[in-house]
Formats: sequence, structure tokens, C-alpha cells
Amino acid sequence: MKNIKCLLIIVLIIMPLNILPCTIGIVKSEFTQSGRPTIWKTRDRDIEFGINYPIFDNSGVYTFTGFNDNVNLNSTWGGVNSAGFAIANANANDLQGTSSTNNGVLIRRSLRNYESLTEFEAYLNSTNEVGRNTRGNFAVFDRFGNEAMYEIGSNEWWKYDLNDNENGYIVRTNFAFQGEPEYENPRYIRSNSIISHLVATRSMNVENLINFHFRDFSDEESNAYDIPFLSYTNGYFGYIDNRNSICRNTSTGAIILEGINSEGEIPVMWTLSGFPAVTPVIPYIPFPFFIDYERIPYRAIDLKEQLMPINPYLINTLHFLKTDNTGIWNILRSFETEIINDFNIMYSSENFLYYYPGWLAFTEANAYDIMNDMTSDADIEIVPHPFKIISTYPNPNKNGFFIKAMHNFVSDYTIEIYNIKGQLVHQERHPKTKNISELKITYNDIYTSGIYIVRVTDLENTFITKTIRLK
Repeated sequence: MKNIKCLLIIVLIIMPLNILPCTIGIVKSEFTQSGRPTIWKTRDRDIEFGINYPIFDNSGVYTFTGFNDNVNLNSTWGGVNSAGFAIANANANDLQGTSSTNNGVLIRRSLRNYESLTEFEAYLNSTNEVGRNTRGNFAVFDRFGNEAMYEIGSNEWWKYDLNDNENGYIVRTNFAFQGEPEYENPRYIRSNSIISHLVATRSMNVENLINFHFRDFSDEESNAYDIPFLSYTNGYFGYIDNRNSICRNTSTGAIILEGINSEGEIPVMWTLSGFPAVTPVIPYIPFPFFIDYERIPYRAIDLKEQLMPINPYLINTLHFLKTDNTGIWNILRSFETEIINDFNIMYSSENFLYYYPGWLAFTEANAYDIMNDMTSDADIEIVPHPFKIISTYPNPNKNGFFIKAMHNFVSDYTIEIYNIKGQLVHQERHPKTKNISELKITYNDIYTSGIYIVRVTDLENTFITKTIRLK
């Protein structure tokens, strides 16, 4: 006999783990539409580690704009400096050493002091013997045409030069090739698939990275979800499980670092200061700016919580794209297209630095305003609950009952009935159908009075309800 407790244990064992490390990548300048080397990063952290926001720092040899949080004030999680040196990281927990906030300390030091990969490597060599508190993947480029991915442990480092990479790009998630590679990691597979397509189609640009990479939702097999998702997950229509996605519940922001090809040009950090699915992009440069850094990321947290009212893993996709263009992504795409076009026009102007501060303040205010125009708590509807998708009647009953289910089954489905002890007392299989209008279950001698659990399962969903037999 099967036991419900055993089934629950099995589900918990195979359930995907919610691993926090980030998703990063780097692409050679000749494969981008802008002709600039480009690094991208989706940052993943638990909310207890704070919000993320852009900063300007002029305390070192070079000024830089970076991506910080409000907890680890001495750490920067990606950025680009005035010399065109850029760096971003993702933890690699399979390398020897420790990371914690020290990966961010290395990034901050590098942005303050280095203009080339040669200088960066000299520092790594000088600390190999004494050791570093680092353990991660680091995407790095400079203005001299050097682009590479580094795997850095406490006493060793390895370089993956893009000049030796025929694909023109490198992607990393939360493992190192010199550690214990997880080539089947769903995010790693999905990120590679997206970037490969953008490179092959010559469509690698800021807008496409945001819409097709930062805001990508995919399943445990790295298959993209159609958005809106017009089916059921765990009994909830329109919801998906985001734990294996590039954009997931732990994603607290994202950046795109665009470099320069010669001295005198200005690098850019395109920044999403909050959950990427709901946060507009704003461009920052290594130039003094003021930002009310709390408003946008905290508004993003509010929106994310509204879209995830059930648990931290299920997200409501019905509010992203709407035919009347009032969906979150409808609003964001329109706004971001305007931002990107306006910035690129202004960037090519001789008076760019004169216009930029005022334009930035105006853009930040507009970004917050459009986030307030997005969905509100009143818009969120949880439909339907698993106990309403499937029902039994009459309930309570004496001689038997009928099962009714409002669901478009994706495969043949199985009906199982368990008694209160978790023992399987009945099982039957039926062909794929759109709904169960009325399926009769008749009691036999196995059934005693009491509560019975009714479980209906197809390849993608499980629905559970209960019925009570009276004698």
C-alpha cells in the first residue's frame, strides 16, 4: 500500500533547490549591435540582505558607477569605471575558499584601481600565496579589447579568454568549470540558449537582454513558459513556478555593463534596481549623480509580493502582457524603448554631460511613477484554488460520490483515493480529457466511515480534495 507521507517525502526530495548565486555573462564587442564589450548580471540574494541600487564612487584612482546593496556597504556587485574597466561576479560555491561579501570587496577594489586585465591579473598573482577570501566567477573587460571570464578561488585562478572562444560569449551561473560543473543546471542551459540566439541573429543589445534574458521564466527542463501562462501550476491558473528561472523570486536586480573602445568615451551601467520582471531600466555612468535609492527597489518588492500572494515560488503571469496594453511588460517595454532611444541620442551629443544629470533625475521620477501605475493589490485574483478545480458531491455521502474537475488535462490522468491512514484504497486511470463532468465512485467493503483524500494527477498537475463517508 502507498502512503501519503511517503509521497510527500519523495516530493520534497526531488523539489528543485532555491540556490541564491547569480547569473552572469560576457560577450565580445564584435557580437553586439553597439560594437561595445558587454557584461550582464542578474543578482540573486535573499531579501534579508537588503535592496540593490546604483552608486557613484570617486574615492580611488578611477571613478566608477557600481551596483551595491544597503547592507554590505564595502562591497560592490558589479560596475564599470571611467577607464572602461568593468567587472561583475557570480558565486561559485564549488571552488576552494570562501566568498560571502569578499567577492564584492574584490570588485570594489578593482573598479577603484585598475584599467586593464593585466593589472587585475597582477593583483590575483600577488595574492595567490597569501590567499584571498574569494570564490566565484568574474566577467571582466577593459577598453584595450580584452574580455575574459575568470574563476577565482582562495589561492588559484583560471582565465577563459574570449579571444579563444569561437562562440564569442561565456555564461556562468553558480558553479565553476574548475570545480564541480553542473552543466545540467536549468539556468545555465537556459541562459546559454538565449545568448546563443541573440549572438547568432545579431540582435545582442540592451533592450533584448532585458526583455528576453532578465525577464525570462522557464521550467526545470529549461523550457520557456508562454507568458501569460494559460494553464495550471499546483492548481492555480496563470501561475508558474519560478525557482528554475533566470528571473526568480530571489532576483533583486540586474545590470548591463557597456564598455568603451577608446579613451575619452563614456561607459554605461544599465540598471534594474529591483525584481527584474517589474523594474524599469535606467542608465548610469561614472559621473556624480543623486538617487533616492530606496523608492524604486522597495516599490519593486511591493509589486513582486502582489504577484506572489500564494508562496515565494508561484508567480501570477496574467498581469505581464495584456491585449489592451495595460500589462506590466506592456508598460515597461514602451517606457524602456523611449529611455534607450533618448539616451542613445543624448549620448552622441557633444553636450551629453551637460544634459545627462537633469535627464537622469527626470527619468528616475518617471520610472517610479510608472511603477505606481502598475498592478495593485485589488487587481490580484487567486483563481482557482486546487480544492475548487476538483470537487466531490454529495459530500458527506453514504454509498458513493461523483468527482467533478474543471481542468484541461495535458495527458491521461490517474484518480487515487486514500484513507485517513494514508493507505491507497482505490486507483483508476482515464484518457486525456478537457474536464471531468461527472465520474462516479462506488464504495466497496474496503471503505469504512471517515475522511478520504481524492488525488487526481496528470503529467503536469496534481489536484487534491476530500470527501466524507457516513454509514
